[in-house]
Amino acid sequence: MTAQTAVQKLIDTFADWLKYSRELNELYEMNRGLRDMERVCALCLHKRRCNEDLAAGTSREHYQEYCPNAPTIKRLLRVDPLTVKFLAATNRKM
Repeated sequence: MTAQTAVQKLIDTFADWLKYSRELNELYEMNRGLRDMERVCALCLHKRRCNEDLAAGTSREHYQEYCPNAPTIKRLLRVDPLTVKFLAATNRKM
């Protein structure tokens, strides 16, 4: 292995580490946001309506009318469309 090859390998390894570190930070921030949303849900006065909409499969059409997390959900969907995939992958409801 030449010195140039070794340096390139080191650069590539460092770039991979930076990417991994950034992804971990993004997941941490997303998880922190989801915990905050769970706290808001726990204090919500509209649990019955929410549960009814979730059971009927109509929450996507109606949550904006009563959900205190609606502005956060709207912001997440606008800023980060991958949030939808994350929520689906973790079986969380919107």
